[in-house]
Amino acid sequence: MRRFHLKYAPLLLAIVLLSFTADHRPDAAPPDVEEAQVMPFTLQFAEDERFPFVNDPRGVAAAPSGWYVLDAGNYRVLQVTPSGDVRRTFGTEGSGPGELLDPRSLRVVDTVGDGYEVWVMDHGNGRLVRFGPDGLPVAHHGLRSSGSFCVHAERFLVAAPRGPSLMDAYDLQGTYIESLGPMDEESDGARGTGNPYLDNEVSLTCLADGQVVVTYRNRPLVRLLSADGAIAQEWTLESPIIDLILTPPRQPSEAGIESLRPSGGPLFVPLMFGDPTLLPDGRLLIALQSAAFHTLDLATGAQQTYAYMDLLSAVEEQREIAAEDWRALWHVGVSAEGTLVAVDPQLDELVVVELVD
Repeated sequence: MRRFHLKYAPLLLAIVLLSFTADHRPDAAPPDVEEAQVMPFTLQFAEDERFPFVNDPRGVAAAPSGWYVLDAGNYRVLQVTPSGDVRRTFGTEGSGPGELLDPRSLRVVDTVGDGYEVWVMDHGNGRLVRFGPDGLPVAHHGLRSSGSFCVHAERFLVAAPRGPSLMDAYDLQGTYIESLGPMDEESDGARGTGNPYLDNEVSLTCLADGQVVVTYRNRPLVRLLSADGAIAQEWTLESPIIDLILTPPRQPSEAGIESLRPSGGPLFVPLMFGDPTLLPDGRLLIALQSAAFHTLDLATGAQQTYAYMDLLSAVEEQREIAAEDWRALWHVGVSAEGTLVAVDPQLDELVVVELVD
């Protein structure tokens, strides 16, 4: 396993993973852990840029012209060329047209012809804000909830973790249509934190045929819903890394670097599983906040984990993990060519990711 030493080393976070057993293929062995290469992707700002830094990036999406990055801490979106140059920024703090307040996620949405728009979930204002590719505001839609969202050809869906249903459907003009999907009572055996709100916080991925993939932020559970919100299929995520349970380190070592050690009980932290991304080969890629990526083939149910640090060996040997080896890549975008770019809200950086089988 290759290591990637990064500057701006963060304090080592207490990261968690739960212990679960897959129930969709009881005789299947857990998948092996492969390698994910992580290469820093430095953003190049123009000399006259007023704020040449990224603060708490929370989303990234590919477009024909490169990438759009949600720079949440600066209340803006960055348009980035494939070479890393920041072509323009748009958005600012506020509640007016084109302004953002606590933005949470973004999507690049195809429009008529070869055009596209950039949609941002403006959680602080309880709305969805739409920008053109030039950064000019197109429209904004007030919503019943402001969770994860995805877009179909004729509607968009917004997760509603505190509502009576799983998600709300709107037409493309922002008019509420209906609520869909059952809320969870945790009767399926998938272990969670015991907090219904955290366990039911989900990410949504719309498929071309109208189906919706639901992933849970704190549970290793993936569900495929039909267009009417009924559960069509589900999988439990399983891998040696997901099965690993960690506790926060108790004391720093002499070198000032804290150690990770196995635990007798779970520690639960929100947002363990990041937003999913569909790969060109049809697999669902889920970022694990604990230094790995997990893929699920929606056609066959095959699973694979890719780690970008040797977490398993380190824990088994009870040796220390350097803080500069730790990342938290849980928002990932994929281009049409298959290039993966992830944002790290812990280090305020972007990286290119290569999955190595």
